Amino acid sequence: MGRPSKEPARIPINERSLLTRKMAAAYLSISESRLDEYRAAGDVKVVELGTRNIRYRRRELENLIDKIEQKQTHFDRMTTAG
Repeated sequence: MGRPSKEPARIPINERSLLTRKMAAAYLSISESRLDEYRAAGDVKVVELGTRNIRYRRRELENLIDKIEQKQTHFDRMTTAG
């Protein structure tokens, strides 16, 4: 028998409930830095798995999509104010 693979299982993004930062940005078709801005503004909640590991719930990303479409994000209001 061979050694078990260290590579994670290849589960499609749309079938995962928790996504990494990179996956979440790809799911939304935005940059990771823009995702960070939405997170910092409080527009999307994360799941903290320790001090350095965070994940995004897919349903939170769906909610963020709705907010973006309606121009109801805190980030959008901060950048257009003034």
